[in-house]
Amino acid sequence: MDKSSGEARQNLLAAISHQWAQNNPGAALAWAQGLSDSASRDAIVPGVVSVVAEDDPGAAAEMVSRLSGDTQLLAASSLISQWAGTDPQAASDWAAGFPPGETA
Repeated sequence: MDKSSGEARQNLLAAISHQWAQNNPGAALAWAQGLSDSASRDAIVPGVVSVVAEDDPGAAAEMVSRLSGDTQLLAASSLISQWAGTDPQAASDWAAGFPPGETA
């Protein structure tokens, strides 16, 4: 797959996951986590978390807690970016309580 095809695929997956996350966040996350390509997974999962964080940062934080590795780190970063815009203190408190080593 050439670069433009890869980018088009990523854009399509992002659009699908964004819409799905608005309607059924749990299903969207499960689908995104099941993507076989790790680059796609690491790009899409944080987007799902970000969509959920727009309306319910606590639910997004719960999603992040169930992730692991690089996917968790990227999703946590996405959550903090979204959450800090609406409630910086809560975002900071959550980040400070994030267990060390959980994102490794």
